[in-house]
Amino acid sequence: MMHEMDFVDEYYADKDLSLLKKLTLVIPTYNRNYYLSRCLWYHAHFPFGEIIVADSSPEEKKVVNRETVQKIREKFGANVRYLEYEPETEKYGGDIYRKWGDAVQHVETEYSQIVTDKEFVIPTTSVECIDYLNRYEDYVTAQGERKIAYLFTFNRCQIKTWGHSCSFDDDSVIDRLKKYNSNRTPDEILLNIHRAKKHKEYYQCYHDSKLNDFRFGEAQLELQPLLAGKAKYFTQMPGKMRDVTRVHNNNSESSSTRYISLSLYPPERKKNLVAILSNCFQNNLNTQSHTTDNPRNSDEILEIVLEIIKWWFCADIYPQKSNKDIFRKYPCLGKIWMAIPTKLQLYLSVMLANEIVLRKNNIFNRDNEIKIISKMINETKQMYKEDMKIC
Repeated sequence: MMHEMDFVDEYYADKDLSLLKKLTLVIPTYNRNYYLSRCLWYHAHFPFGEIIVADSSPEEKKVVNRETVQKIREKFGANVRYLEYEPETEKYGGDIYRKWGDAVQHVETEYSQIVTDKEFVIPTTSVECIDYLNRYEDYVTAQGERKIAYLFTFNRCQIKTWGHSCSFDDDSVIDRLKKYNSNRTPDEILLNIHRAKKHKEYYQCYHDSKLNDFRFGEAQLELQPLLAGKAKYFTQMPGKMRDVTRVHNNNSESSSTRYISLSLYPPERKKNLVAILSNCFQNNLNTQSHTTDNPRNSDEILEIVLEIIKWWFCADIYPQKSNKDIFRKYPCLGKIWMAIPTKLQLYLSVMLANEIVLRKNNIFNRDNEIKIISKMINETKQMYKEDMKIC
């Protein structure tokens, strides 16, 4: 069934996006009819192999989402699969990644990617990533610039970049992890385009480890790809755009703010989770068959992994090794930061990013594909107040 041409179709009419048939998007959603409706409307314009919706909303929200999915199928002829899950109730959010993992197991294409319902991929960048992975088998994941953020505040729109990603091209697992560790910032590898077979293995490992923790689960899913192979980033190309307006306005239903702050984790729980992760990565290393590292180096690999995890999550109970770490140099700042609520941490991070990044890079403000997404968001930005759907 053909739909009427709109501004999205018009821009991409002369672009070859056929490689997208090799990619499945997995869109997790919870309790946000407007976000899912807007996300599906945008992505249904492109020839993805499949779009899988993983919905753990309450039943009254699921009713609306089912209707949206059906309308998207009818309007665009899109291949959308709708999966239902029980609402997320665990205190530490362990059921989130179990949901993501189950949805990933349903992927039937060669590549897969998790796209949250407030994100919009740049299809031409996805094509570049898939082409690269097709040509270089030693790379297991690829993505464009780590995070392009849309922010509407004070009646004006701003487009920002968050941080800077770099490729992990080293043949050695040790060297890839050392490079990651020296960056001292999570690169959101878990949200990249992955080889689907490997993607399923990462989430199966999470399930088998019984980690059952949202924040530490992120560490596991973030670092496992670097043990499996190389990671490519196209740093001059935007990978996707994320709408952070609600986060900035301190009105986010994001999983990063729904769950207990790391500063409130009991120290014994953190130590236990580090031990579970250690065992998980050790088992993972024992099964690696295509790494150029000598198996005797597994202890060193594990040491680097644990250093990353302890820096990332456990600054309050583990000493830091890096002199570059500001919390190591000024311990009082680290204690203050860990003591403040997560929402305040998030707000301060956004405010700092606003000041630093806005002056750093203007290239994305001129990008036509970014403008297309901005137009879509601007035309529907009032609808989220009543959680109205756009389809």
